[in-house]
Formats: sequence, structure tokens, C-alpha cells
Amino acid sequence: MKTLDQVANPLEPPPAPALPGGHAALPGQSHVPPPAGPPAPRALPTGGSNNIPGPQSSRATRARQQPALTAAATKYVRAIGGAIGRGKSLQQAVHDILGPDGINHPDVVDVAAATAHIIEKTGASA
Repeated sequence: MKTLDQVANPLEPPPAPALPGGHAALPGQSHVPPPAGPPAPRALPTGGSNNIPGPQSSRATRARQQPALTAAATKYVRAIGGAIGRGKSLQQAVHDILGPDGINHPDVVDVAAATAHIIEKTGASA
């Protein structure tokens, strides 16, 4: 328990020991003085901020991994996305597009490319 005087007027901690050069050591640090002289220069990337190395965005990485969609596949991406937006599952949307022809549909390759694109883009499962 603390008295009211100790709570209202807490004791101040003792001052940190001074090192040569006027630097104070923090607890757990060694008492080695800082190096003399200016800091060593660091190499900076040249050519502006676009050349700074760093993690690439996932969108740029995916764009390189996926081949470009054909015009028909892009049309099916929009059709499937619209059906999903109206509450259908991905499987129901593809089934509705392929209709009774199923795998014999003339654009089955483009529908498959559109489906793969949507799965890759959204992380959905087929």
C-alpha cells in the first residue's frame, strides 16, 4: 500500500549515469561511447522511387501469371459475375451458360478460361 503522499508526490527515479561525451546509458545497454565522427554514408537506389526494391503487388504478380483472356472469355467473365451478383453460385452460373449442351458447347474453352479467371481473382472454390 502507498500513502496518499506517495501517490500525489511520487519519488523521482535516480538520474541515469552519464558517459563520456554527455550520453546517458539506458538499462541493459553497454557503457561503450558512440563512435566518433559522422555516420557512414549509405548507398541509395538510383533512378527515382520506381527502382526501389520491395515486395511486388499481388495484382502485378497475378497479371504476369495469367494469360490474357479472349474477347469471348471476357464476355463470359461478365456474365458469370453478373449471375453470382444475383445470388447464384459459380457452378450454377456456369451450368446456366453451358445449358443442355454442357461440355459440347461451342465456347466451352472460353467458359472454362472465364471460370478459372474468376476463381483465381476471387479465391473462390469451384
